[in-house]
Amino acid sequence: MVTWDIRFDAGIYRFQNYRYERLGDAVAYARLLASRQAASTFQDHRS
Repeated sequence: MVTWDIRFDAGIYRFQNYRYERLGDAVAYARLLASRQAASTFQDHRS
């Protein structure tokens, strides 16, 4: 959870401004955003 900056508060997992009931969903979205950012950075370097 620390790697993705996911917090657990009052039974809810939080990632950025989003709330999740399941940790797996929060991690999946964090990974998706990280992969999009990496792809964007890769495209910037190819230009």
